[in-house]
Amino acid sequence: SAVTQLTSCPPQPWVTDLGPFLGTGIGWHYSRGVLGKGPRLPLATMAAMTCRVAAYFGTLAVQALARHPADLLLCYQPAIDEISHQILRDALADWPYGEAARVMVQVYQEVDRRLGVLLDGLSPDDTLLISSDHGHEPIHRSIRPNVLLRQAGLLHLKGDKIDLGRTRAVFHSSGWVLINSTEREGGIVPPEDYDATLKDIQRCLDAALDPATGQPLGLQHSQTLWQGAAPRPGAVFVWAPDHVELRTHLFGAVCAPPEIGGNHQTVLHTSPYLKAILAGCGPGLQTKPWPTRNVEVAALVRRALELPSARLATPLEQGETR
Repeated sequence: SAVTQLTSCPPQPWVTDLGPFLGTGIGWHYSRGVLGKGPRLPLATMAAMTCRVAAYFGTLAVQALARHPADLLLCYQPAIDEISHQILRDALADWPYGEAARVMVQVYQEVDRRLGVLLDGLSPDDTLLISSDHGHEPIHRSIRPNVLLRQAGLLHLKGDKIDLGRTRAVFHSSGWVLINSTEREGGIVPPEDYDATLKDIQRCLDAALDPATGQPLGLQHSQTLWQGAAPRPGAVFVWAPDHVELRTHLFGAVCAPPEIGGNHQTVLHTSPYLKAILAGCGPGLQTKPWPTRNVEVAALVRRALELPSARLATPLEQGETR
């Protein structure tokens, strides 16, 4: 495989040792305690694994640059995303001296070291752009829209599975509520009932209350956020207040403790945590980072490199958020 070829010189024996823990598998195994004892991996194990992945992807970028010179090279570094999802809330709670805070700093430092090696390999006429595709905000609670849909009679179960023969709407992990339309095989909502079902969904979301306090949950929704020529992924897009995540659970309470430490469920939040960064260095580039929501990363990169605009894309102005 390409990975094996690129990591064969110099030898990287730990690549094989890590197995499924490379990339996005780390957080999954950490949160479920697949390694070690207890419900979660020890933080020290999480740190060691994430730093190894940072080193792996950093080495991959350097070797790709050296072995495959190209006009444009795209590299991926998942370590900061992984560590933020898992421990951001805990790290901020005891910043900067707590164990979680030290682990997060350790991962950032490893990523920074690997970036330094890449910078050392650049030629004077090379341009480097670093873009985060989103920010992260600490998560303090979760809300389960599918439990609300069940309570409203819009979603039904058969055992522990969704009963599509009686279900009219389901909340998907993408943030969209899907209507079980007859346009799909096995759907039960005919075109003449689509609008009525849509209104039932909106009423359900608008009326949602916190069972503990009786206060509104603050769920927001929209039908008009989707852009582009492709069909909308669903009928209604739903997002929660800052520091709240939406989960697809079918059972349990409407509100529950958070399952992860950080998330970026939607750029519609006003939270400053969700700001991303586009930074660059090279001929003709300013050194000051550009804060942005980075909804259109391709447009930002194209503008920074002064590439011609694509037919269906509009470059963003510096500092503009969308």
